[in-house]
Amino acid sequence: PDAYTKYCDGRDALDRGDLESAEHLLLASLEFSAHFKTHEVLGDIAAIQGNANDAFKHYASAYSLNPNSDSAATRYACVLLSSGRTDDARSIIDSVLDRNPSYGPAKELFQDDFFGQSVMLPLADLPRWNCWWLLGIVLRWSTCVDVAGSSRR
Repeated sequence: PDAYTKYCDGRDALDRGDLESAEHLLLASLEFSAHFKTHEVLGDIAAIQGNANDAFKHYASAYSLNPNSDSAATRYACVLLSSGRTDDARSIIDSVLDRNPSYGPAKELFQDDFFGQSVMLPLADLPRWNCWWLLGIVLRWSTCVDVAGSSRR
């Protein structure tokens, strides 16, 4: 198997709701080759599990590998915002909206003025406006299952 096969198998496991297998397969994919989408999905899994450190690490890697990906940039901006790095997050969201003014998750982040909020709270106590809530919106916008239900291969 190669990186892409492991990635597809990991996405299939994620579609089935098997987060543990998905994470294992995606990490195995990274052993073959680092790709921003693999890190992005691993960040999504970490975010779903409430693991802020791993989410930050994977979203930072995804953004580093492809800073022009709107989804990677917006996810990274979310975790930057949640760690109090408001100016960095705002700069990234501004660049996303400059190149793609209609990108929904970035528009929602920008329009709801998350940049003025203090978000340094324990994950279990986060209010609606916190970035982890927003990350749920980002994940909703980029559904794991494609519309036609076809295989990713």
